[in-house]
Amino acid sequence: MKTHHTSAPPLYKQPGFLLLAGLFLIFAFTALYHLGTAPLSNWDEAFYGENIKQIVKTGDWIVLKFNGFPFTEKPPLYMWIAAVLGNIFGMSEFIIRLPSAICGILTVGVVTWCAYKRFGTIPALAAYITLAFNDIFVWRSRDGDLDTMSALLFVLIFLLML
Repeated sequence: MKTHHTSAPPLYKQPGFLLLAGLFLIFAFTALYHLGTAPLSNWDEAFYGENIKQIVKTGDWIVLKFNGFPFTEKPPLYMWIAAVLGNIFGMSEFIIRLPSAICGILTVGVVTWCAYKRFGTIPALAAYITLAFNDIFVWRSRDGDLDTMSALLFVLIFLLML
């Protein structure tokens, strides 16, 4: 007996997908808009920025340094990514904050996408609103520190456990 399988419509034709994709682009714009115009504003940004600058300046990717002394208290992934970008585009406030913004954008995208695939458009919209309109999350996405990278990695690990 032969069974016919109907294929699902393409992703862009599924209900609500274009709305969520548009909202995702709006958050991406919000996270990146004028990202590098303000000077580094807090201790964390300045601290990570100095570590990133030292990697670019010395070429030492293994032993992070702050004020000439080894710094081993934080994981280096964020600083490595920013240093690669700094080597390519030059060091700036924008480059120091860019990995955080990208991780914030990806976190919103992953959480919204998972809610969409598992529960549908309305729960995905609720998930989007929960993150994209949370002023602390938006602020952290535009700040040069490890918080949004940690959030993204946590969400990805959680998804792998499912």
